[in-house]
Amino acid sequence: MTYKHSLIATSIASALLLSGCGSSDNKDDNPDVPPATSAFSGVVNKGILANAPITICAATSTDCSDDDAFRIETRTDEQGRYELKEAIAGTPLLVIARADAHTLMTCDIAQCAEGINFGDQFNPDAGFELKAVTPGISAHAEGAVVNVTSLTELAANQAISESGNSGIFANTIRRSNDIIRQTFNLGDNHINEIGAVDLTDPEQMAGASSEDQLAAVYSASVMQAQQDNPELELDELLSTTDGQTYTVDTDALEEIFNSARDVVEEVDEHHDDIEMGDIVDEIEDAEDNLGDLEDGIAPDPDLPEEDLDEVKAARAFVSDVRGVVKSVADGGDLNNALRYFAEQFEELGEFVGDDMGEIIYKVELGAMAIADAYLDGSHNNVEISGNTYTVVGIDSLEMVVAIDKDDIDESEACDDNVCTGEASADIDMSIQALNITENKTALSAQGRVLLDNVQIEYVDGYEDLDGGYIAISSEVLTADQLSFQLAEVELTHTDVSFTGNIGIDGSGVIVAFEDDYGYNWSGDNQGGYDFYNTEISLRGLSLGFDGELAKGNEFANIGLGIDIDNPDGFVYFEQVCHIWGDLIVDTDCEPSRTEESEEKYVRAGINAFTAVDVAHANNDNIPASIDLTVKRDAFSQIDGHVKVVHQDTTTNIRGAAGIYDRDGEIEPITATNVDGTVVMALEENDEGRITGTITVEGVHAADVDEDPSGLITIRYTDGSFESIL
Repeated sequence: MTYKHSLIATSIASALLLSGCGSSDNKDDNPDVPPATSAFSGVVNKGILANAPITICAATSTDCSDDDAFRIETRTDEQGRYELKEAIAGTPLLVIARADAHTLMTCDIAQCAEGINFGDQFNPDAGFELKAVTPGISAHAEGAVVNVTSLTELAANQAISESGNSGIFANTIRRSNDIIRQTFNLGDNHINEIGAVDLTDPEQMAGASSEDQLAAVYSASVMQAQQDNPELELDELLSTTDGQTYTVDTDALEEIFNSARDVVEEVDEHHDDIEMGDIVDEIEDAEDNLGDLEDGIAPDPDLPEEDLDEVKAARAFVSDVRGVVKSVADGGDLNNALRYFAEQFEELGEFVGDDMGEIIYKVELGAMAIADAYLDGSHNNVEISGNTYTVVGIDSLEMVVAIDKDDIDESEACDDNVCTGEASADIDMSIQALNITENKTALSAQGRVLLDNVQIEYVDGYEDLDGGYIAISSEVLTADQLSFQLAEVELTHTDVSFTGNIGIDGSGVIVAFEDDYGYNWSGDNQGGYDFYNTEISLRGLSLGFDGELAKGNEFANIGLGIDIDNPDGFVYFEQVCHIWGDLIVDTDCEPSRTEESEEKYVRAGINAFTAVDVAHANNDNIPASIDLTVKRDAFSQIDGHVKVVHQDTTTNIRGAAGIYDRDGEIEPITATNVDGTVVMALEENDEGRITGTITVEGVHAADVDEDPSGLITIRYTDGSFESIL
């Protein structure tokens, strides 16, 4: 048996043909791509902070310490600017600027430290930190700005103080940002969008608006005030007991205003052509407003009311849920979009069906040619250069493989009617190029094949009997690792295409088959048997795909990832028995199959997602997506999570179901908005009807009940009610 040839050829061909089945290119990367993203930029200015590390994270924690939440790192440029192109959309975000050995800060007050004066650059202390918070950036926002200044730091600290350690909610962020705006009398300007101007740069100052100049002056004056009075406690500038009325430390605020005058004077001294009179007037107006602040400040009543009223917030959430349900139901826009792309995918499969058979055949020819060339040193259809093998002369096939590691051995022995053999292989090869076209179908890819400590043992034997025979065939395969990865896969047919990554990665693999069979026809005793045994075990397995499905100018992102973990060492065994007629052989067989137990069971996770643009009522295309995750971490329970993004609204639905001894049990289902501030918890009561509650930031806002007719009603705490659908 030529196992040297079959191992290599099968390895190469299997990897290439995986483009028809699939996995991601990294076993640790389940497709979990955010279905809707936003982009924004900003400037870090307390003076300008150049080459500073920036952390942007979902505000599920108050310090970006939540490892399970969205988080990304970037840096400012020499002008203190940063840009983020793929932040999670519609989610409260925390932006933290820090300093390291490469960071330079421009001093924009008279003296930042001994020998460091206005316009000088210096390296801040390692503990330097400046923050901003935003309630979320829309996926469709253009030119969104989140500057990081001393003013945004004050607002962020206030929001954090109100949130404790539970994460920062969107309405808390809106209130805190608005209260700082009012405290500094900044008109209608959002504090995250102003204050980016470098006070030491005359060109920037000349081109900046008075709002930007004033915010930058205030940002610098916070540092100046702390220089003038080291005991100044700005953490206590604002205080509130209910989030509705805020008390301002007007003495501390007056010190900041006094320092602002000093900052203006310093800017005037260095920029003769810059007129700062309007800025002085604004500071004086803010000082005149100090008396009004002594009675406290209330958040702007024009803030979204649903963020200040739990019933209205609950109503808005129910409306969002209703919209999601309608969108995924028959005739809904998201349902229609997904069906459309499913049809395109079916169309791709239908069109490439015949072509793909020919493509696979040619790839097999190329794989076998490379295997022969590797073993024999030459082949008419292969050019060899070192460890690189290039297929030539096979119609339309371009195939280049580099074998980076190989250790192959095999042996076989036959005695009478029984043959036994074994083979081993360690192979590491890269698919540098795979390109083939058949009619209107084209496939291209790159990839890698890794076989680590693969062992194969087999037995083939038979024995003639008087009027019959018995036979046995068995094979056992073990491997430390089997990995087939394809990247940059592109499968196209006319204007329909799939582009992405595909792969499979298995570790600790054991697969054993045994076929024991016989037949007799002596006289009237005719009969036979076939006993088939299968044994499978593995330590872990990851497989799936992710990529983009396109037709013309229309696109959909799709992905599927499956992860299996077997820490208990569960071994699956199945015996199938077929016996017929009258046997002259004394044999017996009982069908059997191993079952999992609480001591030994397989953990598994499946993630599937699709993201498409759907046509809205005004014919605008808007992004929408569905992300499904199913996990089995416990013996008798499966957990599910569905995230739907539709019309800039994210809805999360979570639930769990029992299996084995808990079969039929359903855990309570929860539906939440994007930041978890609104929670709908539903379960079945003893009569099998749905019941539950809606809470907003922990405050009871509504009850949910199903009547005997099946109508589900939501009754709000203000006495109003409505149907859930």
